[in-house]
Amino acid sequence: MPVVLTKRISEDEILAIWEITESYEEFEERLHRTPWIDNGQEGTIHPIKRLEYLACRFATEHLAGAINIPFHGVYKDFHGKPHPKGDEFFLSWSHAYPYAVSCIHLKKPVGIDIERPREQLVRASSKYMNDEETSLVEGNNLDQLCLIWAAKEAIFKMNGRSGLSLKDDITIESIENTKKKVLSKANINGSIKKISLDFFRMKENWVVYTR
Repeated sequence: MPVVLTKRISEDEILAIWEITESYEEFEERLHRTPWIDNGQEGTIHPIKRLEYLACRFATEHLAGAINIPFHGVYKDFHGKPHPKGDEFFLSWSHAYPYAVSCIHLKKPVGIDIERPREQLVRASSKYMNDEETSLVEGNNLDQLCLIWAAKEAIFKMNGRSGLSLKDDITIESIENTKKKVLSKANINGSIKKISLDFFRMKENWVVYTR
């Protein structure tokens, strides 16, 4: 099982990173050996996306086993957010091939994102960054832009992939490199909510997750 990292964040939160080395056929064979028969890949056509989807599923199964909670498979809601069948815990996924990440929280909604610094984040910055955040970025620093984007994506996923504008409703207030922490605020259903996130480097990627 190519789980390259399992990180226990707190008593209620745990994440895993899966490095994809399997073929689609190997994943499918393993899937059919599980007691839960639901491949849930409807609409997932691109071969890499299928691999990422299955890696996220098996990373979730690994996490459930690591903390001794039931796992009966996964379904996606109307907005594409994954949920465990039976709703025993809260769940978030992300992927940046060849890595797939899954994060479980036992008590509250959670969000996670894995992103690779890339030039596209500079070109798209006006679409996801607001004026309050410009002081957080030195020039076009790709790592800083990536952390802002990933933190906003994690909050977006925590909220259920709907109803939030990355630029207008989510503001990153600070990035604390020493503590590996992001502080933010989000306008959720008309109420301002403070959200704390942690981050770490995974080779060329940044992984950011809500606490």
